[in-house]
Amino acid sequence: MGRRDDIPTAGNFDDQERMPVVEALTRSLRSGHSRRVLLRCLGGVAVAVSAATRGRAMAQEATPAATPAAILGGSPVASPAAVETFPFALGDFALTAILDGALPIPGELLPMPPPQVLFVDAPPQELAAALRREGLTAWVEAPETVSIEAPFTPLLVDTGQNLVLLDTGVGPNAPVPNAGRLIAGLAAAGVEPGDVDTVVISHAHADHILGAIDAAGQPAFPNARYVMGRTEHAFWTDDARVAEIFPDEANRQQLLAPVQTVLPVIDSRLDLVDDAAESEIVPGLRAVAAHGHTPGHMAVLIESGEERLAATFDAFVHPLHVRYPAWNFAVDTLRNQTETTRRGLLDRAAADGWRLAVYHFPFPGLGRVAREEDAWRFTAEG
Repeated sequence: MGRRDDIPTAGNFDDQERMPVVEALTRSLRSGHSRRVLLRCLGGVAVAVSAATRGRAMAQEATPAATPAAILGGSPVASPAAVETFPFALGDFALTAILDGALPIPGELLPMPPPQVLFVDAPPQELAAALRREGLTAWVEAPETVSIEAPFTPLLVDTGQNLVLLDTGVGPNAPVPNAGRLIAGLAAAGVEPGDVDTVVISHAHADHILGAIDAAGQPAFPNARYVMGRTEHAFWTDDARVAEIFPDEANRQQLLAPVQTVLPVIDSRLDLVDDAAESEIVPGLRAVAAHGHTPGHMAVLIESGEERLAATFDAFVHPLHVRYPAWNFAVDTLRNQTETTRRGLLDRAAADGWRLAVYHFPFPGLGRVAREEDAWRFTAEG
C-alpha cells in the first residue's frame, strides 16, 4: 500500500468526455440554495437510480422488487424514520447492506426528470423503446410525473478477521432529508463505530465520503484505517487536473468540498491502494479499478471460498446501465471510460458467477448479471 510519494498522475482527459450536464445541474441547484448547503451537497449527491416509478406521493413501506418492471422502475425505500439492514452470507463471510437514506428525484437538490439524469446521452428513440419494453411507460409519456428515490447503501463485511465498511453514506451533516442513518444501521447490526477496523472509500463524491467524519468533524470510525484508490486520490488532490475537467469554478468548488472536508481529518490514517493491480485491502477483499464515474472510481471484489461478490458502487446507477453500458449517468465524468469499465465488470461477473452489490440500486442492491444476446441483464435478489 502506497502513500503520496508513489501516486501516479491522473492522466490527460479528452474534452468531449467532460460533463456539461453536471454544470447545468449545478446552475439549477445554485439558484435555490446557499453556497454552504451546496458545498455540502455537491456533485455526488446528484445521484439518480431506479427506485419508484410513481407519482409525487410515494408509498413509504418497504417492498421487495419482483418483476422486471419493479426491478427497473424500483421499489419504495423504507419509511423515513426506519433503520433498515439486510444481512446475508458470502461463503464464510457475514455481510450486511445498510440503508443510509435516499435522495428523492426530482426534488430540491435535483429538479430534473429521472430520464434526463440517468441516461443523458441515450438516443431518444432507443431509450423510449427500452423504457416501454421494461414497463416504464410513464418515463416516456409523462416523465415530469415520475418520482424516484436513490438509495445510499454502504456494505459491512465481517471476514472473521476484519470488520470492513465499504463507503460511508452522506453523514450526519448532509442536508438530505432522512439520510445519514449509517451509524444507526450499524448499531442495529450490533456494531459500534469503534469496532470497524477498515473503511473503504470508493470515490470522493459526497454520498460516499462525507459519512467518514462525524457531526463534530472527527473521524466517524475512530479505530479504523481508511482506504482509497491511488488514482482517485491523485486526481482530487491535483488542482490543475480538477480544473481541466471542471472548468466552471463554482461547480469545481462544490465537487471539491467533500475532499477538502474529509481528507484532512483522515489523512494520518489513510492508505492508498493500487486498484489497477487489484491490490489486497484485507484478506478476502481486493481493490478493482473501475474508473470513469470519477477518474479513479474503485470497485471491491470480495472472495470467500468459491463465492465472489463485487461491490460496484457507481459503475452502474440504474439496471438499464447493465443492458446499455454506453448510456451515461449525468455525473459520469469520463464517459468513454465508464462504458469500458462497465463492459469489463459485466464480462467478469457473468463469466465467473459474481454476485453484485450496487450502491444505488433498489435496496439492498444485490443481484447477478447474465449474458443476454449481445448484452447483459441484471436480476435482483434479496
